[in-house]
Amino acid sequence: MERDDEVKGKGNSYDFGARMFDTRLGRWLSVDPHSFNYPGHSPYNFVNNTPLSAIDSDGKDVIILIWYPEGSHLGHTAIAVENYRQKSDEYGNLMFEEVMGVDNVMVKTPIMEKDGTYTYYDFWPENVVKPKDYLTDVSSDPKSKDIASLDVLLNTDQSASGMPGKPSYAGEGRAPDMAYRISTTMEEDVQIEKRLEYISKTRKYNAKDLNCTTFVIEGLRGGKGDNITDKLVNDLGTENVKSGTLGAVYGYGEYERTKTPTALSRSLETLSKKTEAGKLKNEPSVTVEKQTKEVSRSSYVDMLNLTK
Repeated sequence: MERDDEVKGKGNSYDFGARMFDTRLGRWLSVDPHSFNYPGHSPYNFVNNTPLSAIDSDGKDVIILIWYPEGSHLGHTAIAVENYRQKSDEYGNLMFEEVMGVDNVMVKTPIMEKDGTYTYYDFWPENVVKPKDYLTDVSSDPKSKDIASLDVLLNTDQSASGMPGKPSYAGEGRAPDMAYRISTTMEEDVQIEKRLEYISKTRKYNAKDLNCTTFVIEGLRGGKGDNITDKLVNDLGTENVKSGTLGAVYGYGEYERTKTPTALSRSLETLSKKTEAGKLKNEPSVTVEKQTKEVSRSSYVDMLNLTK
């Protein structure tokens, strides 16, 4: 938040980044840019009228990490969320700012800043999935851990768990091939993390319906809510995977529709090239954070590649 004295005089206008606040009127001069996510609230309210328990930061971002299939590795998808801390002054005192709350009462709220770290999440099966169980729920092996910096996140292999006997033991054996940054608000990120943690604790792994890529996309749904476009939820990262001869042995259809790292990379690449004017309602802003290879246009060969 910065005081803007140029247009309306000293102390009469405050710039919160997303919108301006007029102190004389006790009103925002424009609607909340995320008001479409909260149809039950006035688009002119502040933090849903809960200023004592919520803050309205400029927002955090999430990073989607993609490993393409390579050699014996079948590809992987993970997600990382930026972490925040309360800002301190030069003497180490926690900093607050006064903002307008309910009934035009000024209240103190924490000033937050990015601390440079990330929380990493991914989703594995507990054991190697056998061909007969490709479409069956099996025990999951979710992971979450703190990452010290963006450089570490992008340039080391965080997919490895180091747990002997687990499919995640050695991970992908290399840093991610692609990384996409999705702009979010702090409130959205809180919901994304809650949903990721809920799925991790309650859901089983399914190579078709809840694999590593589906896990990430379902986490994003937590932040965007039910207002997210059906196209984004249903089609993001989705492709037809060929069953092949082995699939026919177990009664699978010729193709099974599922979400894969390769298809998700293509979807995010498409979104990253869209202008604001060309986006559908609620489509997120996506930028390419890292690219070491051309975006893969090939699909998985057969059902064997659904095992993670």
